[in-house]
Amino acid sequence: MRKILDYLEKNQLILYCILGGILMLFGYKKVVPYVKNHFMENNLPTQSNIKNSLLDIEKTYNKDFARKLEQLIRNETNHFRSTQWLKCGTAGMVATKTEFPYGWGYLQKFCDNHRVSENDFDIVHFSQTSDGKPRNYIKFPSTDIFVKFLASFLWNVRKGDVYSWYSLDHHQKEIYQSRLNKVVPKYIV
Repeated sequence: MRKILDYLEKNQLILYCILGGILMLFGYKKVVPYVKNHFMENNLPTQSNIKNSLLDIEKTYNKDFARKLEQLIRNETNHFRSTQWLKCGTAGMVATKTEFPYGWGYLQKFCDNHRVSENDFDIVHFSQTSDGKPRNYIKFPSTDIFVKFLASFLWNVRKGDVYSWYSLDHHQKEIYQSRLNKVVPKYIV
C-alpha cells in the first residue's frame, strides 16, 4: 500500500484522474464533501514537499543555514511524524492570539511580502500537548510556505540564529544547539 501511495504522490496526474473517475461514478454531491474533508483540509505534508522546500532554502540562503533548518524541523516534528506537524504543517508555532497573525507580528509582514492570504491560515486546538497543557497552534496553508516563513523569520528577525527558535536565553540556546547537532539531516547534506 505504501508503494502505491508513494507512486500516486509522485504522479499526481494519475491521482487526479482516479478522483475524477470516482466523481463521475458516484456523483459530485456525494464525493466532493468527502474529498474536501479527508484530503484537502488535511493537506498532509509529503517528504517531497519538505525536501523541495529545504532545497529552495539552500539556494536562497546557504547550505549551512538550510541544514540547520532541517535539523530544527526534524527535531521539533519528531522527524515529520508528530501529530502537530501532520495537522498544522509547522514546527511548534503556538498561537498566542485568536486573530491573524496570532501573536506572530512577522507573519503579517511575511504574508504581505510573499502574497500569501491571511485567510489561508487557521488555528488548530490541541487539548493536551507534550507538557500536558492545552494549546492552539497555527496551521499553515502548505509545507513550502511554512518552511519559507521559518527561514525568513530566523534569517531576518533572529539574524540567522537557528537556535533562537527554542529560546533567546544564551544557556538554553546552547542546550538546544547540542540537541540539534545530534539530528542527522537527510535532505541537506
